[in-house]
Amino acid sequence: MAVGAYVTVPAPARQPHRYGLFSAATIVDTTTPHEQMGVQWSPLPCDRPDYWPHDCPTPPDATKTPTTQPPTQHALPITIYGSFECRLVGYSITEATARAREHLTAGEQHAVEYALWTGISNNTPTLTGADTLDLGTASCPAALLARLYAHTDTHFVGEPLIHIPRAAVPWFGDQLVRDNGRLTTKLGTPVAAGAGYSEANTGPTGEPAPDGAYWIYATGPIVLRRGPIHDVPTPAHQGFNTRTNDFTALSERRYLAMWDCLTVAALFTPRCG
Repeated sequence: MAVGAYVTVPAPARQPHRYGLFSAATIVDTTTPHEQMGVQWSPLPCDRPDYWPHDCPTPPDATKTPTTQPPTQHALPITIYGSFECRLVGYSITEATARAREHLTAGEQHAVEYALWTGISNNTPTLTGADTLDLGTASCPAALLARLYAHTDTHFVGEPLIHIPRAAVPWFGDQLVRDNGRLTTKLGTPVAAGAGYSEANTGPTGEPAPDGAYWIYATGPIVLRRGPIHDVPTPAHQGFNTRTNDFTALSERRYLAMWDCLTVAALFTPRCG
């Protein structure tokens, strides 16, 4: 059959990966342009409440000492874009813009995961960095989770979020369960199993994991402040190259990732048997 005889039909639809970061984080849609440039917040204290002696009468030297208040935290945005480049002979500008949006929405979770891990968009905070505590190495999934719990239970108030490269999930067996569209540990701790995490898979100082090994992180709960999709250029016809008859459509969105108090990592070196 000649090429010109082919019938154009829609491409197969793409679905974001299940149980990734978007399933485990709280997503807040925002429209304020200034907020999408960066935000700050005052965290709750990181440690547990203190105690007061149950003595009567109260000892005269007893005092209530406020816990240390963490410093103000900041987040800078992750900016991602989808694209579609075509000859306008076969597509309208509207169709090309829609394809750019489809490219963005099918892969934005993956892109946000990779940026959250690496800081590739000059975003902050990130999983990797000088402030991330390395908890060492474990070869057994149960021992790995126990190590993460031992630290988070002692140094953080509240339920943490565990970040696992999607490629490492088969090693965890019955340590992970599906719960109403989310992935959790058997204790109910939320887990983000990210394809972007598989792509990154580096340690706190940026070192790649050894072959067959995976870096696992734990943080406080994450809020993703998500801006609207912007189609670029505006107006759209400015993306048309009159010399080549090519049209480039871009669709952009910004995310700000917020968490505080806790960022730890452990190297998982699974073994069969």
